[in-house]
Amino acid sequence: MNRPYEHPGIELGKRILDLKMTYAEFARTADISPSTVSELISCKRSLSIDSAEKIAKFFGTDIEYWLVKQMRYNIKKEVNK
Repeated sequence: MNRPYEHPGIELGKRILDLKMTYAEFARTADISPSTVSELISCKRSLSIDSAEKIAKFFGTDIEYWLVKQMRYNIKKEVNK
C-alpha cells in the first residue's frame, strides 16, 4: 500500500483548530515557542523530540505517536526525491 504520510504539523494544526484555540494560545499553553508552532504547522520544520514531548503531553498522547509520524514523513519524502 502506497499510503502518503503527512507532516505531523498538518495534524497538529487540525487539532489546535478543533480546540478553537489560536496557534499562539496553543504555543503558550504547551510551552512551545510561537515560531516553532508556526513552522511546524506550515511544514517548514521537523518535529523535535522536545516539541513532540510537549505536544504529546498537551494532547494526552504518546511521544512515539508524534515521532513516528515525523519519521514516516521523512522516509516518504526521501524515497520520493
